[in-house]
Amino acid sequence: MDFLKEFFNSEAQSSGAANSKWTIGKRIMLLGLGGAAITLVIGLIAVVSLFMIDRNADALVEVHLPELNIATSLDTEIREIGIHILNYSQTFDTQHWDVASERFSNVDTEIARAQQLLENHHLPELERRINDIETSSNEYRTSATEFYDASRELVNYRNQSDESSVDFQESMQEYLASTNVNSGQVMDLANGVAGAMSALWRAEALNDVQALQGIQAIYNQYRDDLGDLYDGTTNPELQMYLGIALASLNDNVNNVRQMIAARNRVNEQEAIRARAYEEILGHTSTLAQIARDESIAQGEQTQTAVTSFIFILSIGVLIAVAGAIIFGLTMSRSINSVMNDIIDRLSAGAEQVNASSNQLSGSSQELAESASEQAASLQQTTSSLEEIASQTKQTAENASEADRAMKETSPRVASGVEAMERMNRAMQEIKESSLETSKIIKTIDDIAFQTNLLALNAAVEAARAGEAGKGFAVVAEEVRNLAQRSAEAAQNTSDLIESSQATSDRGTNVAAEVSENLKKIEESVTSVGTLVDEIAAAANEQRTGITEMSTVMHEMDKTVQGNASNSEETASSAEELSSQAMELTNVVASLKALVGGSNGNRNNRSILKKPSVKNIPFKMSPQNGGNNSAKRRFGNGNGSGKINDRNGNGPHRSGPENGNGKPGKKPTEAHQLIPLDDDDFSGF
Repeated sequence: MDFLKEFFNSEAQSSGAANSKWTIGKRIMLLGLGGAAITLVIGLIAVVSLFMIDRNADALVEVHLPELNIATSLDTEIREIGIHILNYSQTFDTQHWDVASERFSNVDTEIARAQQLLENHHLPELERRINDIETSSNEYRTSATEFYDASRELVNYRNQSDESSVDFQESMQEYLASTNVNSGQVMDLANGVAGAMSALWRAEALNDVQALQGIQAIYNQYRDDLGDLYDGTTNPELQMYLGIALASLNDNVNNVRQMIAARNRVNEQEAIRARAYEEILGHTSTLAQIARDESIAQGEQTQTAVTSFIFILSIGVLIAVAGAIIFGLTMSRSINSVMNDIIDRLSAGAEQVNASSNQLSGSSQELAESASEQAASLQQTTSSLEEIASQTKQTAENASEADRAMKETSPRVASGVEAMERMNRAMQEIKESSLETSKIIKTIDDIAFQTNLLALNAAVEAARAGEAGKGFAVVAEEVRNLAQRSAEAAQNTSDLIESSQATSDRGTNVAAEVSENLKKIEESVTSVGTLVDEIAAAANEQRTGITEMSTVMHEMDKTVQGNASNSEETASSAEELSSQAMELTNVVASLKALVGGSNGNRNNRSILKKPSVKNIPFKMSPQNGGNNSAKRRFGNGNGSGKINDRNGNGPHRSGPENGNGKPGKKPTEAHQLIPLDDDDFSGF
């Protein structure tokens, strides 16, 4: 602590010597600038830290989290599509295919989101993988569509094969019921075909293409045997049954061949689809992991930045507090050193001024008593008349201004009335235009109704035309839809026009009311203008009379001042010196309180006494702030004598003499005595 005290004392002495020409305002400004500089540094650090945190947060929220969301959404959508397509391949339920098709639209949406993200941010890994995902997705969708078409063909050929087998068995049963010829061969043939059908379903269930090809060979063999039997039959009825059975067997052979082709397509597209499925999931999983890692890294970077800047700001705040304390104490001691010196010099000057004012006051008290009372009374009367004249002048000027304002207002009100009349005419024209538009909309509505009827008639004619009129029926339906929409639009427009007409009517009524009120205002403005003219004339007459009275009072004041000038000079000097002594005493007391008290030798100084001139019943004019009247021939307004060559402290004396008649030392300049700016004493 002793070290700090010695440091502050030395700094205060050195700064007081080096900066003795500095004013208090400059010293306080320097103190404020130091605090502002410290605050600016800490603020810049805080702004930089917040900027970095905001940049990291933006990267996390606007880049990495959307990237992770896109990757997980794509992964989810592709997995859902795979599940539904798998369910469809097991059950051939088209509902699963419909759901998978809708999911493909969601995949396109997520890819579009990724493209939009790439437009705003540079993400090379996302750009590379999203292009691969888009390519694999298109391949996956194409393969799935091919798979769906082939599977539908496979189901169709299955159903046809089943129907052909039923027809074959029925024909063979009817053949056996009609004859016993070759019944054993026919039974073996029928059972063989039934067994081949069972094998066909088993091979289809097991997805065994080789078994299907073997069944196709069996069907060919049975078809040849049945053809030989048909050729050996001469009975027309039996030939008919065998012919039906042979045709059914031919259909089965063709269906099996088509089933084999469809099954091959299904297997091929399943392989392509599985490969594209795995590629997409691989890309989405990798992309999700990359986005997740980048998000975690970004969060850790933000946390590290926050911790670092908290530490930096804490150190900066501690340094700022310590610097502010040291700087403030240094400046305080510097200012107090200067102010203590000023107090000593002001105290000495106050004692000298007080002694001089007491001497002058004692010698001039009786001489100035009567003259001062008379002059003060006359001065108060003159001041009152001047104040009345000033107020009357202001009233006249205000009346003139009001008259000019009323004259300016009158044409404006008339212009407002004319504008309202034009607005009324415009509102009427809007109303008439709305009525015409309503008629046009009605015509459009009728045309739409007729068009709708024509479209209905065209649709009926197209229906009668059958297949040839389907295209015309579609066109007629579109025309009908357009006519209905035109009718709806016409109705909506008609409603809006009716609402506009109602609003226009209300606007016309309101405009009429406003126009009537403006006319009344115009009449009132004319009446007020007349009254203001009369008030202005009366105020001008009053101002002329008061001015004449003021001139008379000034002449009387000059006469009284001539009689009392000698006594007033002495009394004014004493009063001025007394006022200066009291002012110096107040300044010294304020400075003592400002610097925190004074030392012992200052406390031993004599207390300034109020001069004895206080007993003189001299009254100051309220016009000049405590000085004698400006109408006196004192030249400087400080109560000095009638001689013009004088200072601000009393009558001019020949030779270098002070108020005591003794030679005085060379006066000290004001800026040397108190190094303050003009604004530094405003608080006093």
